[in-house]
Amino acid sequence: MRVKHLAIGIIWVIIGLLLPSSIAMAQQIDTVRLNEIRAKDIANQNDILKGNPTSTRTKSTNQFYRSIKDFFSRTKVMRGMYEWLFREPAQPVDKLNEEAKVAAKKIVNPNIRYDGKIIGRIEVKRVDVFGPSVNDTLRPPQNWFEYTGNRLHVDTRKYIIKNNYLLFAEGSTVDHQVLSNNERILRTALPNLLDARIFVVPRLNDKDTVDVLVLTQDVWSISVDGGMGGFQSANLNLDDKNLLGLGHDLRVGVSYEQIRNQQWGYRGQYTIPYVGKTYISAGAEYINEWDNHSYAIRLRKPFLAATIKYAGGLEISQNQRLVPLLFPTDTINFTLPVDYKLGDLWLGRSFRFFSGSQAFNKSARVVVAARGIYTDYAQMPEIKPDTNQYLGRTTGLFSVGFSRRNYFRDVYIYGFGRTEDVPYGGLINLTVGVEERKFLGRRTYGGINWVYAQYFTRLGYLYGNVNVGSFFRNSHWEQGALDVGVKYFSPLLGEHKLKIRQFITARYRRGINRFYNEGIDISNNSGIRGISRDALRGTESLIINLETVFFTPGNLLGFRAAFFANIDLGLVARKEGTLFNQALYQGYGVGIRIRNEHLAFNTFQFRIGYYPNIPGNRTLFRGDVAGLPSLQLSDLAISAPDVVPFQ
Repeated sequence: MRVKHLAIGIIWVIIGLLLPSSIAMAQQIDTVRLNEIRAKDIANQNDILKGNPTSTRTKSTNQFYRSIKDFFSRTKVMRGMYEWLFREPAQPVDKLNEEAKVAAKKIVNPNIRYDGKIIGRIEVKRVDVFGPSVNDTLRPPQNWFEYTGNRLHVDTRKYIIKNNYLLFAEGSTVDHQVLSNNERILRTALPNLLDARIFVVPRLNDKDTVDVLVLTQDVWSISVDGGMGGFQSANLNLDDKNLLGLGHDLRVGVSYEQIRNQQWGYRGQYTIPYVGKTYISAGAEYINEWDNHSYAIRLRKPFLAATIKYAGGLEISQNQRLVPLLFPTDTINFTLPVDYKLGDLWLGRSFRFFSGSQAFNKSARVVVAARGIYTDYAQMPEIKPDTNQYLGRTTGLFSVGFSRRNYFRDVYIYGFGRTEDVPYGGLINLTVGVEERKFLGRRTYGGINWVYAQYFTRLGYLYGNVNVGSFFRNSHWEQGALDVGVKYFSPLLGEHKLKIRQFITARYRRGINRFYNEGIDISNNSGIRGISRDALRGTESLIINLETVFFTPGNLLGFRAAFFANIDLGLVARKEGTLFNQALYQGYGVGIRIRNEHLAFNTFQFRIGYYPNIPGNRTLFRGDVAGLPSLQLSDLAISAPDVVPFQ
């Protein structure tokens, strides 16, 4: 018997020695699909980490790894081989003892055990766009569509990912939060990437040094969209989110409208996500359309993660636009031309806490920021009380705030199976400033922003914000705004095939001594979806949106479908009205959304809406077809100081 075991052990050792290091890494990654972070089970993974006893592993998987572990436990050398080749599946929490249960709740990131070790080699591997995923790298393409797509696609170049996109470098020490944040940034901040995973690979002969494998998957970066309105109007847009594999985003578009004085319109935009290792994005934009003639240069560096110390932004632009005017007693909507130059610069610095727990001072930051905005109007309306906002002005703002943010991974929120990073935590930010207006002199500004977000295992995700601010002149409030909102989505409901989420959003907005032609719009994506009317504008509003989404199983050539039903309820009042004395505007809709997460195309949506009491609407039932961009959850990062928006 011993001879038999020894012979089998020798065979395993020979196989291990013959495998190239790249295959060994791939083996480590591909065991993930058997035991740890499959995309379709990310929600269950989060439950395990939080101690939810409802998530379990299959018996066959556990038995397989138990037999492998038992065999390799016979000698020290074979135990080393096991740790090198395999990663153990997580035990069901309900079968752990009390001490292990506590540990399972605390250990959120498997890389935490490598904190402090030196990073030796960083290797970047790309997964094909179609077929495999970062959670299942061995899955082959399934059809001609996927095979052809992979051959035609130009992968993001390895040196771009390694030199521009990573928060760590060879020779630095491992910090599991930095690696986790880097994964999130690769998924959410870079339009050319669909998903990413970062794995720490221990070295057998060096306990103090580890290697890091960065696994990324691109989206098919080229997309085309457009539309026609008979022979009277048409538009065509081309977008490449990964030009020549450099990660650069090039967008060009052309439009035609026969009834306009300027029938043809053109637009172009070029964006570099990160310039070198600075994490500064750079972009240039040019628009030449009948109601918008502008060009701009922008630089931007947000607080991508808690480890980012400095952030800021710069915009220089020339703008000629037609802006709408809303009169106080009627619903006639006029436009007027404005021509102005804009210069906008802000800088921010974050400071780390050195008190409290280690987890707290790693995710909590105090942020101070300053901003200067210069606006010079070459053409503006006749100076009247209702057009004062179009006067030239110089604004200086300063903010100080506290932010603490963390993230957990989930699926089927706004996406169709892709990994989505859900922020939780909170922030509070105080903004003060001074504005000098042409002809009107100086006024001061004060505002505060509070946000709280949390995920409750049985209840779901809850996000709330209160944002209030106003200018002050001669001890009176002027151009103030109050914005209170609540967003909620349920845990992922349903088993096996059909998955369901419920979304609820409520938002109250009110203007404080606004100019007459300033208004809030509660139509389309701002409230009553699928319809736009001038009567749905005012200075005070309350909107409640309810939506149930049914994510269907399976796919056709990678395209997945989700059915939805929504109810939109809204109140809006003009300055002289009382909100709760107004009609309750209503919109009801059902439809389908179709998306292939591997493509850069927008989500296709077909929707039928019913609008029983919208003023000026002669068609109760309306159908619409639209392309929707991918939505993302609001982050908890502090950004540039700003006044509370009112639009």
